[in-house]
Amino acid sequence: MAFAIVDFRMPDNIKNALENEGFSVLSMPPFHRLSEPVSSHPDMLMLLHGSTVYTYKGYRQIAKREFDILEENGIQIICEDMTPSPDYPKDIAFNCFFLRDKAFGRADSLAPCVHKLAHRLINVRQGYAACSTVVLDSSHIITEDKSIADTAEREGVSVCLIDRGGVALSPYEYGFIGGASGVFGKTVYFTGSIEAHPSYEKIKNFITEAGMRAFSLSNALLYDFGKILFV
Repeated sequence: MAFAIVDFRMPDNIKNALENEGFSVLSMPPFHRLSEPVSSHPDMLMLLHGSTVYTYKGYRQIAKREFDILEENGIQIICEDMTPSPDYPKDIAFNCFFLRDKAFGRADSLAPCVHKLAHRLINVRQGYAACSTVVLDSSHIITEDKSIADTAEREGVSVCLIDRGGVALSPYEYGFIGGASGVFGKTVYFTGSIEAHPSYEKIKNFITEAGMRAFSLSNALLYDFGKILFV
């Protein structure tokens, strides 16, 4: 069984669309140590690496039911004994992404587990690296952040740099494309209508060229729910 780990505030129609795609949806409760709008965002609460989930020790108890379900299905849960705060950059311990054995993120603020897991930790200025990036596979990413794009390209990664905007995250001015998506197998799932994004044609062509497909989970504007984590 494949799980889709999501923000509990994600609308039921999107969760139902995920279930219709064959996923069991786990809705994560908020962690009061993070800023309220992102307090239940998976990419702020945990790091998925292989079949292991890394999270905060304090959050493990809050989301006991959800983590117990994952453990019962063979997913290892490892807790970091650290406490975040709502203030950037003390909220981004798990906000990075891996391309094979390389991790991309703001190195001075990432959890110890990231430093241990990464053969190379590549520093980027954008602290919300996971939020800002759709990782299609080990050599293709989509991002609206130029610093991430430039750094990844220097590492030989194929990058689709898109226009900022087209993703909502209340009460902020905008959200991030990585937080409005999730990748499973050869499908990139979007939390709203990817067709409505200002860079849609560029995104569609890049995904197609990578041998994958884009799937809109609703007809609404894309919304940053902190990524859909598939495990």
